[in-house]
Amino acid sequence: MRGSDAQAILNAKTDDCTEGETGLKRHEIIDMLFGKLDERPDNGLDPFRAMLQSLLTWSHFDLYYLDKLHKLDRAVAVSNLEHLKQLQEICDARIKSDRELRATHEARARSQQLRWKTCVLNT
Repeated sequence: MRGSDAQAILNAKTDDCTEGETGLKRHEIIDMLFGKLDERPDNGLDPFRAMLQSLLTWSHFDLYYLDKLHKLDRAVAVSNLEHLKQLQEICDARIKSDRELRATHEARARSQQLRWKTCVLNT
């Protein structure tokens, strides 16, 4: 999602707030952003895939959150990212399989139409 998209979504909810404070909790902001994405004609698939790709290539773990605040456990974070990569691979394989199956069905239907037309023309 472009920064301007996220900012536009937040501005819609925070116009009454002062000093840039939204008064919303993080989970509320995330719920609102994903809700707005879900309302889009494409259900927000492109921005979602862009966010997912950013997560899949993430390699920097800020030491502030790891060592100082102890909010993150590096081993758990790496494990979760690896699991996310596996899920993405499964999803991509399923999409590829569905596309190939659809192409096969379409080719078969075209072939049958061609045979039907040839049969009709020959009679």
